[in-house]
Amino acid sequence: TWQDEDRHLNGHSAVHGDCLFTTETDVLTGQGVLGVRHRETFELLDVWPTQGRDPHEMLVLPGGVLGIDEPFLLVANGGIQTHADMGRTQLNHLPMDSSVVAMHPRTGRVLNQWTLRDSRLSLRHMAVHASGVVGIAMQAHHAVEADQEAAPVLALLDEQGLRPVAESIGVNGYAGDIATTPEGFVISCTKNDSAAQFDLQGKLLNTQQAKAACALASRGGEVWLGHQAGEDKH
Repeated sequence: TWQDEDRHLNGHSAVHGDCLFTTETDVLTGQGVLGVRHRETFELLDVWPTQGRDPHEMLVLPGGVLGIDEPFLLVANGGIQTHADMGRTQLNHLPMDSSVVAMHPRTGRVLNQWTLRDSRLSLRHMAVHASGVVGIAMQAHHAVEADQEAAPVLALLDEQGLRPVAESIGVNGYAGDIATTPEGFVISCTKNDSAAQFDLQGKLLNTQQAKAACALASRGGEVWLGHQAGEDKH
């Protein structure tokens, strides 16, 4: 049960060593933070800023990935501004602050940070491929409908940097989740009632219709997709 009145939980956590890390937002300032807790007792040990707003999914990655020699935390700052009196209601008129940040798991020191040129793309869910490439599912928050429709919903992060995938446009600007496949990544396009598979270079391999497609999980060559009941999709 969440009992901290100073911050609200953003729904994701990760374990490394003796610590449980939780993505949170400071209620008063709107800034993103990681709660550092004892993995057994959940006692709050520290609070680290994530250098952005609305931190969402977090991964624990081994050394040697993304050009970083030691194990680290990778946090997706969704960037959406909220207000203490309005819960998770988005304040569209304020600038977004979305990024992906690598943090030291013992000190919270920022090891690297990546951003996209389009500040209205919210970086939210992530999956790491066996090759070390990280796929990031995005949700667009443009004020103009045409810009929203034209927005990509997949970005790739590797040692060369963070880049949007051009072939991931045309799905109403919303990816619900992401998972790995042997070839690359699959994303769920919730508002477009579909799922799409891409290779590691961002080439679209195939698409599949699935009503309100959202949650994804994978193991080896198998992928599980959560979607609205009543359709038999595989």
